[in-house]
Amino acid sequence: MKQVLKKIVRNRIRSLKHTVNSFFLRENSLIILLYHRVTPHKEDNPLGTVISSDLFKKQMLYLKERYEITSLQECYFEQVNESKKIKVAITFDDGYVDNFNHAFPILKQLDLPATFFLATDYIDSGKPIWDQQLQMILEESNSNIKIEDKENNFSLERESLYQDDSKFLWKAINYLRFLSPSRRNKILKPIFSNLSQGINFSDVRCLSWSEVNTMIDAGMHFGSHGCSHSSLVGLSDEDIRKEILDSKTVLEENLSQNCLFFALPFGSQLDFNQSIIKKVEELGYLKCLLNIRGNNLIDSGEFALKRKSISSEIDFPSILG
Repeated sequence: MKQVLKKIVRNRIRSLKHTVNSFFLRENSLIILLYHRVTPHKEDNPLGTVISSDLFKKQMLYLKERYEITSLQECYFEQVNESKKIKVAITFDDGYVDNFNHAFPILKQLDLPATFFLATDYIDSGKPIWDQQLQMILEESNSNIKIEDKENNFSLERESLYQDDSKFLWKAINYLRFLSPSRRNKILKPIFSNLSQGINFSDVRCLSWSEVNTMIDAGMHFGSHGCSHSSLVGLSDEDIRKEILDSKTVLEENLSQNCLFFALPFGSQLDFNQSIIKKVEELGYLKCLLNIRGNNLIDSGEFALKRKSISSEIDFPSILG
């Protein structure tokens, strides 16, 4: 009974916040939504990045009925739309094949634009990004797994089949994301080599160049999510420059679009500082996108933009306020 009452109170508070926030949103406000993966069925979601295609379509229909769906390019580069409606931009991070298989057809059917941020090391690799690959290994393997970094006296062990794999996964990610790509690869390579055999990555691999270009032909946009999906705050100046600039170069060499937008990997307050934001700007990007909740004013001149991350647990109407 107590839990039911708490839920009712929580939902009423969210509804009130939505009403108040919506009242104060100005006509030049931009809400940027952040998605990651869209799958045909509801599935285990320890990373909090997956929603079903049915739910995604319902959300897109909800947006189309109530808001002006725009693109980052139109807001900040072309600047041609002067509608007084509150604008919403749809973005995806990481670049998984389910974006092509399940999200893209819905966007195309409803004639909605979106921007997809790609980790360039994984395009055409036939594999998922390292954190997703680790999640799949935990799901598929009963073996003990030990993540060890002797240089930093770090050790994390999956002690048995009955250990909380979600807790293990997040502890691992929250350590490994701050390492250089080469150091992280050295730690994970033996685990991936030994335990990835027999795991089918076809539904969770990252996009191919062919799929990306098909999406471009249909009006979708693409930006950089770095090269290796590393938190930039833990990297050397040389590695930071490589993540920001090399990814831009790779995308522009392979696509018929300028790479104007950079979405910080992970993107929380722990994953950047003002020096990193400044470096993104210096290396030729128009805007930098964060994973920090909030709205944006299109004419504010802010370089770093806030986004609202969407998962299956989110109360969708209230997050738009």
